[in-house]
Amino acid sequence: MLYLSRFARPDGDVSLHRYVMSGYPKDLGPDPRKQAGVLFRVQVNREPDFFAAKNDSELISKRECTEAGSILVQSVMKPKWPRSYDAEVKLEFGHNLLELGGRYRFRFGLNSVAQSNRDGRCRRYPVSAADWLAVREERLGATFEVRQVRQITLKDHVRREHYTRSFAIQVSVIDGYLTVTHSQRLADAMVNGIGREKAYGCGLLSLLPVAVVTTPEPAPALVGVSQG
Repeated sequence: MLYLSRFARPDGDVSLHRYVMSGYPKDLGPDPRKQAGVLFRVQVNREPDFFAAKNDSELISKRECTEAGSILVQSVMKPKWPRSYDAEVKLEFGHNLLELGGRYRFRFGLNSVAQSNRDGRCRRYPVSAADWLAVREERLGATFEVRQVRQITLKDHVRREHYTRSFAIQVSVIDGYLTVTHSQRLADAMVNGIGREKAYGCGLLSLLPVAVVTTPEPAPALVGVSQG
């Protein structure tokens, strides 16, 4: 069971990680985000909203209208948001009900980087989001049809006892369609997230079923009725 929450993105210099984690207990061990199964994504102003829609055909008309956008949060643990958040919470559709061969509309934010260990030094460098996905399809249990990739920059900071470190994360927001090739692997990807920087707004995979378009059957021909 997964919980999906939505609330307005805070203004000003606020750590999104700390803001999101305020809805969960602090005594969950060394990695409370992982223990609570928390993933989140920033939805920018006016983009189609995965919280409100029930399938991909509704996604076109359900749009954010707040100035700063919103934050979409998924978690295994039921959150308890501060009243000031004015958060909406609902149960996500069953990730354990993904059908082999099923087709879904998807979106997720990816910190698309690769790692190289040349000269004994670890280096990270940006790669195409579509290429990053293509080489991981078997591991993720789906084939991906990337339709759109948008680049956004998220700023955050980490507070330590004697200092605060600020940084920016480049996020590729990927939209498209996928087909399930391994139900359990894809369900695990939904719960655990995809890629790096999950604590800072990357990795949340949102799915919506593709609406079935039915063609009305033609009216049966009249039999035994005189015409004219």
